Amino acid sequence: MWDAAALAVALVAVAWAAGIIPGVGRPNGKAPWFALLGLGAARFDVSVESRPPGAWIAADGKDLQQRTPATIELAAGEHQIALSFPDLGSASFQVRGARGDRQALSAPLWGSLSVGEAEASVPVTVELDGEAVGTAPLSVDSLAPGAHELRFTGPGLTPWGQALRVRVGENTEVVARPMTSPASGVLEVRATFTDGNGTNALTGAGVWVDGERRGVTPLVLELPRGPHSARVEYRGERTPVEVIDLPGGNQRFASFELGVNPDAPTLEAGPLPGAVPLGRPTVVSADLNGVSATDVREMWLNVREPEGTWRRYQMVMLKAPGGVVGVAVFPVALFDSHGTARYYVSATDQTGDDYFTEILSAHSAPKLSAAK
Repeated sequence: MWDAAALAVALVAVAWAAGIIPGVGRPNGKAPWFALLGLGAARFDVSVESRPPGAWIAADGKDLQQRTPATIELAAGEHQIALSFPDLGSASFQVRGARGDRQALSAPLWGSLSVGEAEASVPVTVELDGEAVGTAPLSVDSLAPGAHELRFTGPGLTPWGQALRVRVGENTEVVARPMTSPASGVLEVRATFTDGNGTNALTGAGVWVDGERRGVTPLVLELPRGPHSARVEYRGERTPVEVIDLPGGNQRFASFELGVNPDAPTLEAGPLPGAVPLGRPTVVSADLNGVSATDVREMWLNVREPEGTWRRYQMVMLKAPGGVVGVAVFPVALFDSHGTARYYVSATDQTGDDYFTEILSAHSAPKLSAAK
């Protein structure tokens, strides 16, 4: 009887090693006893890298909850590896290995950009994320998936800008066409409230636009074209801020939900001095609460230039209790002739969700006259 039992155990171990019976994993990160005896399932390692790094890894349709670069372990044979940036696309690759192999997967996940010209007789200079890249028409390869900012200038033209999102393996096409749309557009703000009776349209919730209370829901406003911040407040609950890029001559809608997630993450700008001195650096900060510091991909300070376009500056991110703080030096060169500059802070997490502060105004200190 003992001989029969031993034979049965041996047969089960051999079947597991051959992949006939699925394995039970590695509890506490340690190999099971039969693996230590050389009876473990046939497996191999894959070193997974991506360009750019930080892509999420899935194997055969299963999310491994790991980001590149990482080393993963797979059963011997052929597998499908998917690398993705949430909301920005993915790419799939095949890997094959035998017991004990060490394979390497190095995957390019770049996107690209093509900028065409609207009028060949007018040279238009193009900046990408604050750096000059040439004159339209042009192409930019090996561009990281995510949000980017274009800025256009040319002789006799009012400078203008355009935001875009680049996706994995795709080419984004933009035409450098000077802005000729009307100077204003229409923003309509709506809200709903969810409770035990269901979800219903909400009337009478306070509406803040660009940091100022402008009325109650539902609300229709005519505003200058360009970015505007909006949020809604009702019975002590404040929604996260949305920033809507309002095109001239068009209508946009801002819809807010209350009662669904009152503890949603919020991004709040720190105070600036009442008068920002021009002669020494002044730091602007923003606090993103409710999001782990490791889950925040980037934070940006967005400032309106005197001629109306917006420029952004990457912020240094610091860990803070309950979230992360972004800091940057305020660009005093962007104050207009009245000593005013409009600004806001934006943040993006690893899943592609965006957060915003309200659009605020900074004021410069008057220049001191030279002593006589």
